[in-house]
Amino acid sequence: MTKSEFLSRFQLQQTEDYHKETKFRTANIDKGSLREASVLIGLVEREAKLHVILTKRASHLKHHPGRLAFRVVRLSQAIKARPLQHFERQKKR
Repeated sequence: MTKSEFLSRFQLQQTEDYHKETKFRTANIDKGSLREASVLIGLVEREAKLHVILTKRASHLKHHPGRLAFRVVRLSQAIKARPLQHFERQKKR
């Protein structure tokens, strides 16, 4: 998928509701026990096509060692206040 195809497909798209079965399965979860989370899906354009950036989890980790995954960032108050600035700094690393 090219960058322009990606933008035309996903830009300004209204979020779809959760599937009915998912809502039923999660209805009994105490909402207070949940914490905010999000996934940043990094994309890089190479040879006019977009590619997803993944990270390989370290082999010594207890959960899912060596697996490919999206990069995870713990959401701090500083990131919540200025998310774009945070991710711009990360991109420069």
